[in-house]
Amino acid sequence: MISEANKGWGVNNILRYAAIMMPILMIVYGFLVKFSIVPNNNYSSDLALYIISALWLVVLLIQAQKKKIIPPLEKVVIYHILTLAYFVFISGFNIPFIAVWVLLLIDTSSYFNARLTWASLTLFIIASLLESISSSPADWHLQITQMTSVISVSILGMAIVAILNSQKSNQEGIIKSRNRERNQREKLLTIINNLTDSMMVVNAAGKIEVYNAAALNLLDTNETLTGKNISESLRLKDDTGEEFDISKTLRQTKRNLTRSDLVYEMPTETIRVELTILPIHGTYSDESLAREKSFVITLRDITKEKTLDDERDEFISVVSHELRTPVAIAEGAISNLKLMIEKNMPLDKMKKTVDSTYEEVMFLANMVNDLSTLSRTERGIGDSCEIIKTKELGESLYNKYVKDAEEKDLEFNLDLGPNLKDVLTSRLYLEELLQNLITNSIKYTKDGSVTISIKNKANEIEFAVADTGIGISKNDQKRVFDKFYRSEDYRTRETGGTGLGLYVSNKLADKMDTKVELKSRLNHGSTFKFSLPIYKKD
Repeated sequence: MISEANKGWGVNNILRYAAIMMPILMIVYGFLVKFSIVPNNNYSSDLALYIISALWLVVLLIQAQKKKIIPPLEKVVIYHILTLAYFVFISGFNIPFIAVWVLLLIDTSSYFNARLTWASLTLFIIASLLESISSSPADWHLQITQMTSVISVSILGMAIVAILNSQKSNQEGIIKSRNRERNQREKLLTIINNLTDSMMVVNAAGKIEVYNAAALNLLDTNETLTGKNISESLRLKDDTGEEFDISKTLRQTKRNLTRSDLVYEMPTETIRVELTILPIHGTYSDESLAREKSFVITLRDITKEKTLDDERDEFISVVSHELRTPVAIAEGAISNLKLMIEKNMPLDKMKKTVDSTYEEVMFLANMVNDLSTLSRTERGIGDSCEIIKTKELGESLYNKYVKDAEEKDLEFNLDLGPNLKDVLTSRLYLEELLQNLITNSIKYTKDGSVTISIKNKANEIEFAVADTGIGISKNDQKRVFDKFYRSEDYRTRETGGTGLGLYVSNKLADKMDTKVELKSRLNHGSTFKFSLPIYKKD
């Protein structure tokens, strides 16, 4: 008799038991009337008592089943019919049992709308009026008592229904509010867990209260961090190697704090982190909560940024150093040339000064060109691919550098394989890479030969530049592709260079998804080679 909608009202169990006990008491009362133990003038017949009692028992047995067999509407209708039949044929309306109609009103209200609830009340009042009219006029005082009871029960029932509906409405509002709060919390947790930076919320005692997935990754653990001390879980050091006491820092922090000079030592690596501490200033109505301090701690891996900063500083330092010498030499040479002109010195002496200046200016030009190529490569400028005829490319490079080789009395060779295929790549990157390798070989080869080789090899085209120059030692081969690296070999130092040529070449090769291979032996020359896939038409 009590609907599922009533759950959570706080009176649910009482109503359920009442729905079971009231029909039983009504049956017992009917038999007390039958045996004249309790006087009642409305009792009609034993047959009516047996039928109504039997129907009550059947309904109660069905309702006792866990599976709800009777639909709500049918159930409410059956209870109304049986209760009215009991009042009409057995007990009448002038008994305490008419309070059972309150249960019917509650049940109707919980299942259906207010209209059906009013219909139930109207049915109750009309039935009692008809029963009162049909009774003997001599019992007018009983009729008054009966109508008073009916009206009282009606008022009581509607009052209870109104109260329960109000509670139900309030409860639904609370449930909706809790659901919204839960959804907002889940959204917030989802956002926090999807942050790439580690985040933790700790209280004034340094105990971790909230953390995200990135924090677990940083600490390399799957164990819960809730309740653990931040100082024990997160051991940081500053850039001097001193332990960083984060708990002490929390106690002293009154405003936002950021530190980017800290390192965290993981089992396999050491990372540099940026630590940010944000005190939480909550607006709580509860003063005890308002007095509690909490902090949001974020940790961001800045290892790459710091490495780039270090490389930038090193780059500026090295470039400044490399530029200072040729600029100073060129400046001095031009000053000398100016004095020579003023003193009408012989042209042969001035020519030597001009040649020296020219060499330094060319050194600067080569460095600027290497830096420009490196910049374009890093930014991806010129990386558009096109079909390149490798035979024509080889011949073009040969014609471009053959004079440079002849000026040093070097044999300059071009070795092109038969039926050379095309490649699909960036023309700018490929030409710059080969030019760097060719100029590098010519520069460090005093006598002998430089050979450009382009050949088909399986499904690839192999490009190679070989020379008979000074070669590269095994120790230098490990670092020859590093930025600004130049060998300590005196023969390398005698030749001007920026230390960027092979570094840029390696970067260009990476952009073309290939790798420059080096084969060299000191005093026996070097061979640089790389391969690109053959272009195949669809």
